[in-house]
Amino acid sequence: CMSNILKRMGGGSWSTVLRAAQEANADAKGRDFCQMATVDSGKPRNRTVVIRGFYNDTTLQGTTDIRSHKVTESSDVELCWWFPVTEEQFRLSGKVIYIPSEKMNTEKHNPNSFKEASKPEYAHLRADNWKQMPDKVKDWWMTNGYPGDSPVDTSKSSEEEAYQRFAVFLIKVTEADYFNIKDWTRFIWNEAGEEEQVNV
Repeated sequence: CMSNILKRMGGGSWSTVLRAAQEANADAKGRDFCQMATVDSGKPRNRTVVIRGFYNDTTLQGTTDIRSHKVTESSDVELCWWFPVTEEQFRLSGKVIYIPSEKMNTEKHNPNSFKEASKPEYAHLRADNWKQMPDKVKDWWMTNGYPGDSPVDTSKSSEEEAYQRFAVFLIKVTEADYFNIKDWTRFIWNEAGEEEQVNV
């Protein structure tokens, strides 16, 4: 029955099931990589992002460069996350919040993606994430050119300048769609945390 399957997966909430999948796939290369879809002027956009853990039980966090096009696109997003060892897929829909440098001019960006960035509880989040970054990863933000620029510019800026390009994003998940190929089972959790089993 559904309760037994959820119990075996680690609990009743999507976040508990996701954590169990992460643990079971701990040795899988690229375990923290997933696809993030947005909408830009009515057109779908998709890219690979790295999820760097949970901010809380219903919110995931990651980092980005403010020069990325996704920062200007829809605040409605969906992640698609595949775990190859256990053959599980998570589709996580919600709202994205970007937490950039206080010096960043966000006038040309989607205001819905930045309206909560100044909340006091987020004050140290960006700095803490930057401190945890290995130097070889910080190097991405130090590169003056951005992928797709013409001409290509591979010169480097200072770490201080790189930090101004660095932003944290939070995805507040409002719906989670889980599919287990091995068991041929699918569950959907809504914003209230209620789950239902769906026929595949």
